[in-house]
Amino acid sequence: MTDTCITCPICQVHLSGMGAEQAELHVNGCLDVSVLAEKKHKRREAAKSAATQQTAKTEKLEPLAISTTALEMLREIEHKSFDICVAHEASKPAYNKHTPEVAPQPRSVRPLPDYKRMPFTTFTVDAFKYGIVEFCTAYFLTHFHSDHYGGLTRSFSGHVYCSRITANCVVQKLGVSHELVHALPMNTRCNVHGVHVTFIDANHCPGAVIIVFEVPSEQGLVRSVHTGDFRASREHVEQILRIVAIDTQKAVLPEHVMCAQATPCVSPTIDYVYLDTTYLQPSYVFPPQTDVVRAVASFCTKVNTDASFLPNFGHKPNPRISPITRWFPSRNPQSVRKRRVLFVVGSYTIGKERLFIEIAQHLGARIYVSPAKRRMLECLG
Repeated sequence: MTDTCITCPICQVHLSGMGAEQAELHVNGCLDVSVLAEKKHKRREAAKSAATQQTAKTEKLEPLAISTTALEMLREIEHKSFDICVAHEASKPAYNKHTPEVAPQPRSVRPLPDYKRMPFTTFTVDAFKYGIVEFCTAYFLTHFHSDHYGGLTRSFSGHVYCSRITANCVVQKLGVSHELVHALPMNTRCNVHGVHVTFIDANHCPGAVIIVFEVPSEQGLVRSVHTGDFRASREHVEQILRIVAIDTQKAVLPEHVMCAQATPCVSPTIDYVYLDTTYLQPSYVFPPQTDVVRAVASFCTKVNTDASFLPNFGHKPNPRISPITRWFPSRNPQSVRKRRVLFVVGSYTIGKERLFIEIAQHLGARIYVSPAKRRMLECLG
């Protein structure tokens, strides 16, 4: 069996020696700059093409002195090429073993994009890969996925604000000092350096939040909403409207955000919205998460009760049907039914918990995880 060489699909760097999280962080970093790099490349190519066309119009090429025979011509070109190579080598500085080696330059940190800073604040959101920012007094983290916490390490010296679950993961997984990690309660208006901040559940992974910022100013409150990664629902809109409808001199508590009362008909304006647009296309139409989880658990229950429920058992394989049946050693329904079925649920460092818990509850089965995954699950409380 040959080893598979895993490379980054963007920069083609070999990732085989990296761990899963390091590889994911590398690819996300490449994706973050690939669009900008492509635009710059196109501009450079366009400028280069224009310059080439202009040169072709104005430049007069000096005629080559060609010998009378092809052999003499080739020798002449060879001699000229050799002279050029000798001159190039002679221009290089002589090697000196006593010359100290130049230390590699540290990797420069990219400048902070404007969209990472919340308007009229000294706050940033999911901006750890840009290092310590001079003006920043609070680094907010929406959730514990590597494309958002990338750059956050045990040596990070800034103050991090996030949910309790995310805070547990940051301390446990990344080794960040608990003195620098501040867990804010959910559905509660908090004061962070004079700015009103409220977290609501983003319906993404455990601990993921949508952040509502309310900034006092001379012109009145400036309201910003940062969704992070979220699974959009009508409840999000209603909860945000309930928050901003309550005067900032009053407290916002979970019973205000989660109450079943009607959403205010008139609500203050949201000035800035930072929106996750990953699936903001008409072609993406997803059913409610509860329906998806229930359907998967129901499917697993049917397979566990009668494995012949899967297509193709006892029949000639059909290449147009899912290859899931290839993982079962027999196509005899009777022999398959006697076997115990193992259900494997792939997940990120954090995420998919609702799915495998629902499956286990339907099957009345236990959940087996690696020691590292168990420690992460303990962070969920």
